[in-house]
Amino acid sequence: MAVRRSVVVSLVIAGTFLAGSGAIAATQVPRLYEEYVLDNRSHGWDCKELPSEQDLNDLFFRNSALVQAIRDVDRDHVVVSVGEDERCPGRYSILIAYASHAQRKQIEVLIEGTPLANAPINWRNV
Repeated sequence: MAVRRSVVVSLVIAGTFLAGSGAIAATQVPRLYEEYVLDNRSHGWDCKELPSEQDLNDLFFRNSALVQAIRDVDRDHVVVSVGEDERCPGRYSILIAYASHAQRKQIEVLIEGTPLANAPINWRNV
């Protein structure tokens, strides 16, 4: 009887572990695919936290030299713009589109430590 009880307990523990692992994998796989396969990254902000279009346009105006430096990474393939967020209709975020991982890294270096670093940015490898 003691052997059967320990086997049942072990199976319940193993089942619980596998179910929890499956739930974690199901929520993380799309994010990992987005970041590591597509080389995209979403800002992760809650819709209620997103700034207004005017606030982001003001941020662009105050940092116009930086915005131009981002565009200058590759004038034919880098886009930086304010637009309606793809997940949050009526709310706004920044889109930075680039053609390669190297361009993304170069842009990240430009933005680091600036006011844009604290803004909601959706990064898209196009």
